[in-house]
Amino acid sequence: MITVSGTVVLQPEANASLTAVGQCRPNFAGDDFLGERSSFGTVVLLLSLLLFFLSVALVRFMVGGAPVRAFVALLLAGLLSATRPRLFGRALCEMRNPLLVIAYAAGVGAAVSAFNHLPLASILRQLLEIHGQAALAVLIGYSLLRIIGAERLVGAFVLVIGLSSAVSLLQAAGMDAAWRLRDTLQDLQTYDLENIFLAGRLRAMGLSFSPVHLGTQLCLAFAAYYLLRLTKDGASPGRGVPHGIWRSWTAALLAAVASGNRSPILGLAVLAIAAAVYAWPARSALLAVMVLPLLAVAWLYADSLIGYFVNSGMRAFRVGDKSSEGREALRAFGLMLVADQPFGYGLTFSSTNHVKAFWSQLQGFANAETVWGNAIHNYYLNILHKYGVLILPLGLYVVRALWRHKPVLLAFLPYAVHIFFHNDGPLQSDFLIWYLIPLAVAVGLRADDRTEPVPRRGPRGPT
Repeated sequence: MITVSGTVVLQPEANASLTAVGQCRPNFAGDDFLGERSSFGTVVLLLSLLLFFLSVALVRFMVGGAPVRAFVALLLAGLLSATRPRLFGRALCEMRNPLLVIAYAAGVGAAVSAFNHLPLASILRQLLEIHGQAALAVLIGYSLLRIIGAERLVGAFVLVIGLSSAVSLLQAAGMDAAWRLRDTLQDLQTYDLENIFLAGRLRAMGLSFSPVHLGTQLCLAFAAYYLLRLTKDGASPGRGVPHGIWRSWTAALLAAVASGNRSPILGLAVLAIAAAVYAWPARSALLAVMVLPLLAVAWLYADSLIGYFVNSGMRAFRVGDKSSEGREALRAFGLMLVADQPFGYGLTFSSTNHVKAFWSQLQGFANAETVWGNAIHNYYLNILHKYGVLILPLGLYVVRALWRHKPVLLAFLPYAVHIFFHNDGPLQSDFLIWYLIPLAVAVGLRADDRTEPVPRRGPRGPT
């Protein structure tokens, strides 16, 4: 460790001795976000690029029944723990709050699964695949943040998702080569998507596993860049959002439109409103007064505007397709399942296994047959189905932590809106987000350090 003006600052390689648990709170000064500039750092950067590429473009590329991305993650974790053992020790200590969140969810999930008489082998497999993978990603994310720094970590993360987004734009434009590239990647994966997404080439998906996965990754890439800008610019009421955010906002919006992902579009719109209110609370009322006449004009010509976008043929502006029409039935089914068994069904829950018992109540909904072959399409309901109401205290803890650090909340706001309409999320098939959690924690703690009260000078001089 080095001391600057009496303040202890971790060196980028973080090889300091592990302190007591009560003293291992992360301390991220400006230089700590830079990481190492060494050949070892370059090797780690290349491995992280490979890991992110496999996690985006070849998520189902399997060897021996296990995804190759898991082998690369274990290789990276082994390399880091062998070469930086104290760093991994600090990761366990400094990231204990996210790790305790994962551990609490694992305990609840195991208990609920056992109560529902699930086989022990199935419970252990789910704990390993869901919670073990999440914990490993947090440890790797922390180590990457310390070794290669925030800028190169986010750069690698955004580069891979940005490449997938660029390919999706080419697919939306009808470029055959972009579709053939995706077909080639599909041939390497064991899960057959041809009849679902690739046949007819109806929805652009870039290099991602599906259009929905691309939407999730767009929200995460935006959150990663937002967090990176917070490490440089910060954000607080009266100072506005970080510099450069609206360019990335526009890029994410274009990719979402091209791939027909409506939920990221809604999430980005909610963010724009929330960011304006947060950055300029005193001006928000004046802005509303200025916008109201424009909304009145838009209302007068609403039919013409909606007709224009609907007739454009772009899925992002259609509201009458089977996907949107079936959501009401799916949501009602999800609420029925929660009411029927509020303490959860266990980690292997699948809603399609329970349709028969509720079909008499569901068959009156529009496009009700969608419940037979589709999951609920609501991440929050899915979590309640698996873990039950005992997961709610954990949810309240996360919401409280985000509310205390509103710039971090704004970064993940499009993601939070997006997963309301889809199945994946934290501890529910989305493992990429856990690589960003250490950066989010570091940004929040750095904001806390900036707002700590300055010691007041006593009557006899400084204490």
